[in-house]
Amino acid sequence: MIHRRLRLLVVLIVLGALVSVPAIHTRVAAQPLTAAATTQTLKFAGSIGGALDAVSVNGSLAYIGEGASLLILDISDPAQPVRRAYVPLPQNPRDIHAAGSLVLVALGADGFQIIDVSNPDQPLLRRSYRTSGSVQQVQISGSRAYLIEEQDAGKLSLHILDLSNPDAPIFRGSYKGLEDAEELQVVGSLAYISSSARQGLLIIDVSNPDLPTLRGSFRTSGEPVDLAVVGQRAYLVDQSAINANTLRIIDISNPAAPSLLGSYSQTPLSVASISVSGTTVYLAQHQSQELLIVDAGNPAAPALSGSYTTGALVNTVTATTNTLSLATANGLELVDASKADNPVRRGTYVSGERISRIQVVDQLVYAVAKDSGLLIYDVSDPARPRLHGSFDQLNLDLAELVEDVQVQGDRAYLVTSNSLRILDVSNPAQPTQIGAYQDVALIRVEVVGTLAYVLSLSKLVILDVSNPANPTLRTDYQLPNAPASDMELVGNLVYVPVECFFCDAWLYIIDVSDPDEPTPLSSYRTPGEAEDLEIFGARAYIADGSAGVHVADLIDPAGPHSLGSYPLAGIADDIEVSGGLVFSANQSSGLFILRIQTPVFLPLVSG
Repeated sequence: MIHRRLRLLVVLIVLGALVSVPAIHTRVAAQPLTAAATTQTLKFAGSIGGALDAVSVNGSLAYIGEGASLLILDISDPAQPVRRAYVPLPQNPRDIHAAGSLVLVALGADGFQIIDVSNPDQPLLRRSYRTSGSVQQVQISGSRAYLIEEQDAGKLSLHILDLSNPDAPIFRGSYKGLEDAEELQVVGSLAYISSSARQGLLIIDVSNPDLPTLRGSFRTSGEPVDLAVVGQRAYLVDQSAINANTLRIIDISNPAAPSLLGSYSQTPLSVASISVSGTTVYLAQHQSQELLIVDAGNPAAPALSGSYTTGALVNTVTATTNTLSLATANGLELVDASKADNPVRRGTYVSGERISRIQVVDQLVYAVAKDSGLLIYDVSDPARPRLHGSFDQLNLDLAELVEDVQVQGDRAYLVTSNSLRILDVSNPAQPTQIGAYQDVALIRVEVVGTLAYVLSLSKLVILDVSNPANPTLRTDYQLPNAPASDMELVGNLVYVPVECFFCDAWLYIIDVSDPDEPTPLSSYRTPGEAEDLEIFGARAYIADGSAGVHVADLIDPAGPHSLGSYPLAGIADDIEVSGGLVFSANQSSGLFILRIQTPVFLPLVSG
């Protein structure tokens, strides 16, 4: 992961200042899952947050790939988007398409799912369909499903299935002449596919689904980025150089001989997504956080008619009449574009895409979103979490990344990349800052009484916070190895996972019974990367990166041993245990909620 590489780079710079401390190493190897180990101790209960990479709008409902789930969002009132329901998915969706009462979700190597949304409050999974390859894109047209599937060696195919009975899809035919496919659009009896290898547009006749054939093609000078087809026109954005995109407007009235009607370019122009309503083209620019509105009423001379600046990086744009749905790094923005020269934001749905740390207090989850600040969710109904309050980037320096939060009573201790901020959260809907302590490379905090244990990448800092308006340094302790990734303080022991690429141990256990002279007790290796841990009773629940959730027995902290692992979609970054539930956060796949069940044994998964 990128953040791990950045941590390693920082550590290599400061290695010369580290003090070498001996440690006792206890290695416990993970064992493979056996057929007899079928009893699960954790059960999926709900999720929130995650990257918004796929959106399909049908009527007043938006179907959103939010992390590893399908979220159904009611946007009939853009000022107040309402979560209707969600469906857990085995991984982050690659593509989503909603038509009628069905939603198709592309799931890469996990194939695709057919979900019945005739009752949007109670979506029903009709069928999970595994293919021989990796499903990248999906489309519904009439009673047929169209899939772009990647096979071995990067070859792609267009597959056609009959969905007359969604419970039993029937394979009809394939077109296998694709070297790649950037975007798929199906209109009537024609499938339009943008291809980087072909540098342009392919038009495939699917009137006979058993034998699709190439009908025509159009070549551009650059590599296609995105595609939209409306009426007799195809709108294709291609890229010939970095930040040098061009919008091509193509006449497809004769599919066998498409022709260029006009083009629009601007420097810089870095388009991530395109959507068209009537003759208005919406170009979402990823890096500049800007949406361009282009009037293509005269296709020979398209002209810029307006723009809109978002509050975050834009991933996709979907246009329906005069309402735009923008999937950004912070969530979904709903924009009224009825006046192209003055687009107006009507509402937002905050997803907390990059949730990386959480703490649960009663029925509130305090979630750290690195680029967005502190998000406070009400999870009294685990199936329908909602945003309750926030301490966002407007309260922080622009260069600060939020790393961790610890809540004690009415105070929240918020760690950023260069400070510890102490907040008053007596009213969780409106957190306010009381005091701060400045340091560099801070990542974690634990508070006991009047002492705050603050972890940096290379050391443990102990602060006196008896006066929250003026925290003072008491002592610090250099870690045996670095970079550290997390910390948990239980009694007189501090547990520190280390993302260690050059040593044997992943988890250090340090005795701090004398805060002025911490001493190493033992170390332990997990099957994954030991990103974060939560000590609950005599067990450590570890967010173990690619290995999911790992559980270790700590009855003897000098000799911990494995109880097993539970796999999750993506990379497990953070973990909390509360009320019989395990909450695990994932920067790309959101927040997972697992239920602890008996017996305490977990199926073992190889690392």
